[in-house]
Formats: sequence, C-alpha cells, structure tokens
Amino acid sequence: MSLGDLASTIIGIISTVIGGFIAGVSGVLVAYYSEKRRRAMEHFRDIKHLCLEPLLVELQELRGRFVVSETRHPYKMCEQLEDEIPWWKSYSFRKIADPLLYEDLKNHYKDLYQDLENIEAWMRNKYSDFLLPICKLLEMISKDHEFEEFKAELERMNVGEGSPFIGEEFLKSVFLFLLLDIDKGLWPNMYLRIKPVMNKAMHLREKFYMVSEAQKARKEMRSIVAMIDNCIDEIKKVIHQTKLRGKCEYL
Repeated sequence: MSLGDLASTIIGIISTVIGGFIAGVSGVLVAYYSEKRRRAMEHFRDIKHLCLEPLLVELQELRGRFVVSETRHPYKMCEQLEDEIPWWKSYSFRKIADPLLYEDLKNHYKDLYQDLENIEAWMRNKYSDFLLPICKLLEMISKDHEFEEFKAELERMNVGEGSPFIGEEFLKSVFLFLLLDIDKGLWPNMYLRIKPVMNKAMHLREKFYMVSEAQKARKEMRSIVAMIDNCIDEIKKVIHQTKLRGKCEYL
C-alpha cells in the first residue's frame, strides 16, 4: 500500500469515527432537548389547569364583592363586620390554587406573582377599610332628615294595591349606588322605581358625595378593582400563551 493510500485510509477511519461521535452526541442532545420541551409543556399545562384557571375564577368572584348591585345589598356587606373571625383575615390564594405551583409562579411570571401577593395583602389588611366607611355612610344617610322626607314621599307615591313598598334598605342601597358611582346597568330595576324622583335623589347624592366616608369607599373600591382587573387580564394572556417562561426545579 502506498503512502498516499495509507493516508487516505487513516483519514477515512478518523472521519468515520468523528462522524459517528458527532451523530451520537447529536442524538443525545436531540433526545435531551426533546425531553426538556416535553417536561416544560407538561409543567405549563399543570400551571394553567391547577393554578391559573382556579385563580382566574377566584379573582372574578372576588371582584364581585366590590361591585354593589341588586343582588348584593350593602347591608349584607356590613353584617360581615360582626363576624368574630373575619374571613378576609386569613385570605390566601394558596387555598385556591395548587400551593406549590402558585409559589412556582415567581420563577416564571414574577410580576403576576407579586400582583397576586399585593391583592392578598390588601384583602387581609384593607378589606375592612372598604367596609367600614360604607357602613358609616349608610348610617349617616338613614339618620338624615332629608332622607326621611324622601323616603316618606316615595312611600306615598307607591301606596295602592299591588304597588311595591319601598323600604329603607332599598333606598339606602340606591343612595350607595349613586355615591359609589355604580353604573345603573347594575341596578336597573331599582333605577326604574326611583326614576320619577331622580332629581331629588341626586340632590341627596350631592349632599353626601364628598364626605370623607364616601371618598374613602370610592378610593378603596377603585383601587382593588383595578388591581383585580389587571391580574385577570395578565392571567388570561398567560393562559393563551404556548411557551413557558423562565426556569425552575421542575424542568
């Protein structure tokens, strides 16, 4: 065998060995990254189904606690202050979602996790700051002489067989809707019943609109509703994503 043939043979052997090595390494890498992608997709599904989706439902229900409507009367909200152990003092999203996956959100969606923590802290520490001014406001309204005159006038207007009796709780609810700037679309039936004397109702609204209790209630309501709405939007965005961000010990 000539020297050239020998060199060609050696080069061929080396190329074969190197090619086999590269192919082997490539196969290992492909398998590794394929498994990693599979685990990431599976983990993302768990985060969506066991964490984000339950949180979304909870946030939507929580938002309803701050939207006074015909089905959520203010006096029922005030009754909560009489509870010996208020439910909001131990409020936690970890009771709603898988606690491990909830904590894992900080590895993937740090801002969302912090926003949720802020809502949780608000509920524990400031929910009563929302309820107290509302209840004080309702008490102030019920003691006002113009409110009593307004109530008596409405009762006279509704005297007659089959006419609905407009009680004090009904009227206090109406004025709370007006003072909190609740859209009349959330209390349409009450609005229609009060519409004939809405001018007088608006006069009473102006009388109480700028008292500290009304301002405090509006401020707290708008603050927490904005926080909740932001989290709802962020969770919806994540649920519609196809790729998990960040890294964690599960991957």
